[in-house]
Amino acid sequence: MNDLYGHDAGDAALKTFAKVLEDNFGQLGKVCRNGGDEFAVFLKRTTMTEGRAIFKKLFRQKLTFSYQVKDYPYTISLVFAAYPDQGASREETLEQG
Repeated sequence: MNDLYGHDAGDAALKTFAKVLEDNFGQLGKVCRNGGDEFAVFLKRTTMTEGRAIFKKLFRQKLTFSYQVKDYPYTISLVFAAYPDQGASREETLEQG
């Protein structure tokens, strides 16, 4: 995003996506920025099947952000991992995702 539209546009995209994550997952767990353009979502008491369904719903959304009075579409890539099935600690689970 930064390379295409500049850093201010990239910041607008990140803020917009953070809000999307918070709107979708805020009641279910914790949304964190993992660095750069990476985010982590920790869902409490959620099975792999439930998590997959929630993330599929997000993945199907048409995502746009506004910058200088214009809307821009963007895409995301998603991965998820489950604790303790795919990691013995939070750090190990994050590495699997």
